[in-house]
Amino acid sequence: MNNAEKMIQPDMQEFSPFICEILKNGGSVRITVTGNSMWPMLKDGIDSVLIEPALRKVKRWELPLYQRDDGSLVLHRIMKKKKGAYAMCGDNQVIVEWPVYAEQIIGIAVEFTRKGKTTKCSNILYRTYAACWSLLRPYRLFMLKLYKKIIITKRWFNK
Repeated sequence: MNNAEKMIQPDMQEFSPFICEILKNGGSVRITVTGNSMWPMLKDGIDSVLIEPALRKVKRWELPLYQRDDGSLVLHRIMKKKKGAYAMCGDNQVIVEWPVYAEQIIGIAVEFTRKGKTTKCSNILYRTYAACWSLLRPYRLFMLKLYKKIIITKRWFNK
């Protein structure tokens, strides 16, 4: 890829008012993922999600798009609902963010595109992954370190 072909990665902070407005007015948006909090499911700058307005209550293991108090938009998985608020966590994280209130949720991921393949969030295989990965949260740090070590070793042997 030469300099003329480099993709420009927009600052999501700049676009969040537009995204919020589109969703508030009943539209849907496709967003390219920024950051690594949802890895290994979603890869930074490559994969995308289709977000629709949050017109219903969200459920455990779904991926709502919510707005933090600082205005930033975040797409994390619902771990559980307690005391009228949601506990959220990215797939590449072990620390749970709580409380996130229903008023902060502006949309819900209904499908994602990964490695060029689009998958609906209602897909049974995806839902199984979401449930299993969520339940494995206490072991993620160890599993991710092991995974990275295996990948690095594999690359070293294939040189």
